[in-house]
Amino acid sequence: YLGYNEISVVEGLEHQSALQLLHIERQSLEPGAALYFDPRTLNTLRTCLQDLDISHNHISSILDLQSLTALKQINLRDNQLTNLEELCSTLQQWTDVVSVQLTNNPVCKLANYRNQVLVASSYTLSKYRENKMLTIIYYLSFNSILDLQSLTALKQINLRDNQLTNLEELCSTLQQWTEVVSVQLTNNPVCKLANYRNQVLVASSYTL
Repeated sequence: YLGYNEISVVEGLEHQSALQLLHIERQSLEPGAALYFDPRTLNTLRTCLQDLDISHNHISSILDLQSLTALKQINLRDNQLTNLEELCSTLQQWTDVVSVQLTNNPVCKLANYRNQVLVASSYTLSKYRENKMLTIIYYLSFNSILDLQSLTALKQINLRDNQLTNLEELCSTLQQWTEVVSVQLTNNPVCKLANYRNQVLVASSYTL
């Protein structure tokens, strides 16, 4: 855990071939600077690193991180990602990833962003569809989750801070997720609707 420091270059990890977790979020960087990974460090981490948090680091490109093929979770929120094609290309390389946080990147505002990211991640989603170990999926500024109903092996899902507004759709989807034991929905517009809590509890009653 190296968050909240003044690290600008991730280096010196060439001998950490068993490192699985690296949290290096919110570095205090010079104006115009972004967090950078030394190629030698990346070469070492590519087959071992599973959990990476590089949020709040002014990062505008993740092409260099495509080699991190052992990743299962990555937090990229509050960076400067703008290139949707590059993002999708990288997601296709991360075939073991089950959690990606992308909130508050400029790319999230592009037309068709959500659909393209889901398509890019389709291999991963289908791979884990029947996997009982799947716990978390993508944070994508959702306004609909209908196309996720088929993920029937889900046990936990974090949907907080999205744009869900349709209570009927939400309840219908919850009824399909019969293995789910944890759902986070905080800070969605749907939470403000009348009778929201009761309807969600009823929809989840089979699981409960």
